[in-house]
This record gives sequence, C-alpha cells and structure tokens, in this order.
Amino acid sequence: MNNIEVADLRPSRDVQEFEPFTTILDRILIRRIPGAEEEAVSGFNIPKKYREPEAVGTVVCAGDGVVLGNQWFPMDKFLKVGDQVRYGEHSAEKYEVKNDPDFPDGEYFIVRLQDLRGVRRLKRG
Repeated sequence: MNNIEVADLRPSRDVQEFEPFTTILDRILIRRIPGAEEEAVSGFNIPKKYREPEAVGTVVCAGDGVVLGNQWFPMDKFLKVGDQVRYGEHSAEKYEVKNDPDFPDGEYFIVRLQDLRGVRRLKRG
C-alpha cells in the first residue's frame, strides 16, 4: 500500500498571528439586518409560496473582483464596504463568528456577487 503524505495544518512556530479574514474573488461577507425585509416593488406579482425568501444586509468585506467575459472588474465597481445589499436567503452560506478580534461575534453570510439582487450604495462625501 502506498504511503499517503498528510499535510500538517497546525500553524508553524514562526506564525505569531494571522492576517484579518477577507473574502476572495467575487465573494462578499454580509451581516444581516434583521427585520429589514421589504416587499419588492415591480410589475410582476409572484405568489409568496413561489418566491425565495429575501434578506437585507450590510457588506462587511468584499473580495478583489470578478471576471466577466474576458475582462477583470474590481469589486469596488459594483459595491463597497458599508453598502446595503439584497440577496436570496437560500443562495447565502452561513458563517458563524466567535472570538474573532476582527469581527463582532454573530452570524454572517457569504454570497457571490452574481447572487445579489440589488445594492443600496452608501453616500460618500
């Protein structure tokens, strides 16, 4: 039987502390705003039983960007930290934070840029 080499995932002795958590590529870390769900205003009336539940949250951190077609677009072209976003609950991946010095404890969600339904930009001076 062949010997399988297993990676040692413990931090080396040279590592004193980790860099802050950040998302990569087109992923966005969102902190949900409870009770901020609103009815969408549009010309279509889709019965509630067929709609995916929608959530609203604040962007905590965003990845570097996304490739669309053959072109690279930086994430700040679409959104920035502090903006409010609307996303489908089923398309979000839950991320629990406990005892992390970079983020307050709580429930966060990781969503891909393509799964966002809309952005409400924070007014910047």
